[in-house]
Amino acid sequence: QGFAMPLSILPGSESLEVGTDVTEQLGVKKYEPPLHDGGAKFGKARGNFPSFISKTDEIRLQSCPDLLDEIRNAGPFYISVKVDGTSGTFCYDGDEFCACSRNWKKTEDDTNVYWQIARKYKLAEVLTANRDYAIQGEIAAPGIQGNKLRLLEPELFVFNVFDIKKGRILDYYDFRTFCIDNGLKKPTESATTSRSAPALYATPKTWRISCNGVLDPSSNTKSVLRPCVLA
Repeated sequence: QGFAMPLSILPGSESLEVGTDVTEQLGVKKYEPPLHDGGAKFGKARGNFPSFISKTDEIRLQSCPDLLDEIRNAGPFYISVKVDGTSGTFCYDGDEFCACSRNWKKTEDDTNVYWQIARKYKLAEVLTANRDYAIQGEIAAPGIQGNKLRLLEPELFVFNVFDIKKGRILDYYDFRTFCIDNGLKKPTESATTSRSAPALYATPKTWRISCNGVLDPSSNTKSVLRPCVLA
C-alpha cells in the first residue's frame, strides 16, 4: 500500500534516518470520509467531540514497525478481535450525558445507532456512578460495514474504558471487571465473559510477532487485530 518515490524528492534526503516522519514535507493529508450526518442510522451532530477524551484512533502497525520491539519487550499483553463497525464514545461532559461518533456528539433520538446503544446498555446509568470514566467501543449492526458478524440488532464491543481524571485507559483486569460488573456481557462470547471485544490472551513467550500475521479466531469475521500469529 502506498506510492513509492525516490528519496531525492526530499530536501536533505542524504541525511534522513530510517523512520523519519516526512508527512509535512510531502504535504500528505489523511483522508477522512465524511460521516453521513442527518441520516436516520447515524443521526445529527449537535456539538464537537469532547476535548478531554482521545478519539478512537489506533496506530497502524505497518506504518510504525518499530513498535514491534516495544511489544516484544513488554510484559504480558492481550490481543482483541478488531470488530468491523463504527466507533462510539459514551461519557458525561459536566452534567450532560453524551453519545458520540468518532468526531461528534450526537443529537438524542430514537433512530440513530449511538443512542440506541446507549439506551440498550443503560450507559447513562452506568456512568452516573462512574463520572470519571468514558466507555469506548465498536458498534456493529445491520447496515454498518456489511454487518460481517451477521447481527440482528446493534451490539457494542467495548475496547476501552478511559479514566478521565487520570488521563489513561484502565488496564485489562480493571477494564474486564468494569464490563462484567456493569452488565456489559455477551453470553455467546467464548474468549471472555465481559461484553468487551473478544480477547485472545498472550505473552511475548507464547506468541510470534509479525507485521504480516493474521489471526482468524472467528468464522464470522475476517478483520482482526494484527500483527500476531500463533507460534
